[in-house]
Amino acid sequence: MEKLHIVYASSEEYAPVLQVSIVSLLDNKKEATFYQIYIIVEKMFSEQFAQLFSEVVNRFSGFEIQWVVVGDAFANTRVNAFGVGKESNYRLLITELLDEGVDKCLYLDADTLVLEDLYEIFQINISEKYISGLHPRHFLKTATQDYTTPHFDMYEKLCQKYAGDLRYDEYVGAGVLLMNLKKMRHDHMAQVFFSEIPAHSGPIDQEILNACCYGHIGQLPLECCLDLHELQGEDWYRDTDQVLYQQLVEAKRNPVIIHFSDKYKPWKYLGIPYEKEWWRYAYAMGAAEYLWDNLVERNKIPITYFEEELAKVTHSLSYRIGRKITCIPRGIKHGVERLKKIRG
Repeated sequence: MEKLHIVYASSEEYAPVLQVSIVSLLDNKKEATFYQIYIIVEKMFSEQFAQLFSEVVNRFSGFEIQWVVVGDAFANTRVNAFGVGKESNYRLLITELLDEGVDKCLYLDADTLVLEDLYEIFQINISEKYISGLHPRHFLKTATQDYTTPHFDMYEKLCQKYAGDLRYDEYVGAGVLLMNLKKMRHDHMAQVFFSEIPAHSGPIDQEILNACCYGHIGQLPLECCLDLHELQGEDWYRDTDQVLYQQLVEAKRNPVIIHFSDKYKPWKYLGIPYEKEWWRYAYAMGAAEYLWDNLVERNKIPITYFEEELAKVTHSLSYRIGRKITCIPRGIKHGVERLKKIRG
């Protein structure tokens, strides 16, 4: 059986969110598919959060999880204004962290939801590419009109160095990346990436990947990475390019991977697209209580409203959220009872 290599990077704080992504990944896996999952961390999680993944191992089959510890390799990386920390930089070293026999992998941010088997994505030909990802047309159109922030200044300098000019035609987001590890190792790209990381900077790995890989970057279909930040530009797509607009509409109907990028986090805010789908998987395992607790506190939700929202999740089970998940109603009930006790 061929192994498909899936890579995540996470902090302990993000462990419950990561568990949701992995549960969705495994619940939508076909029986013939085997996932080798790598979780890159600074250090091993505490027992409390490691238990989340023990529950996943006990529930599902057809996969393995391998923990990859990087230690203090990015200890000087500052959290940026958007709350992104040093873990974002870990993907720059994937070629060095995985065995040399691994020629291709799919990197996923922890804030993704996987709704289909990923075998077809791995069949995309990237033999001449280093990476392939989502080309965020609307984001680039709006963000580059006022090209002043340090975030973009760094890309401008790097792109001029590696591409000879400022280019956006190949630019991709780094939340979902199909990576050609064989070609990247052959060209010693990890050393190139690492040489461009400034000391005591915020995470700029997306800029480094796009600038240093320029000329060898491919584009994934929209449904392979339905980015919620990009989804906000649906009207722009409709008015700009009807072919791309229809692709976006179809991607909305049948997304393979959803990326809850930027501020679009269902565990932080209400009214996020696909939030019910996300919470269904959260309630499949042990992550939901902790995350619901934070959501309630952050948004000052009255307990009555909270219970109503939980009831909606319960009713949505009629849509059959998964073939293997069978304990959600019990988990919801347990979560409600525990939160009632917490609030007296």
